[in-house]
Amino acid sequence: MDREFTHLEAAWLSAEAIADQARKDAERAAQEAEQLQQSGSTCREQITVLLTSAQARHEEAEQQARDAFDQLWNARAGDGTRAA
Repeated sequence: MDREFTHLEAAWLSAEAIADQARKDAERAAQEAEQLQQSGSTCREQITVLLTSAQARHEEAEQQARDAFDQLWNARAGDGTRAA
């Protein structure tokens, strides 16, 4: 079981790192979109598409991180009940 826990923990930490990067990308996209809008850019549709895409990637990465954590949590909870 220790190997399984190690694998699940590594998967969760990796998913968290990906989610953190996606969050940073979404924040950067939002800042760039704001700057473009303030400068009077006429590319509003492109800005909206890019911002929406970055936000969607972030939400998906966050969900994957939550799912990975849940798998780790459930595996540890299951291991504890069998040992009792």
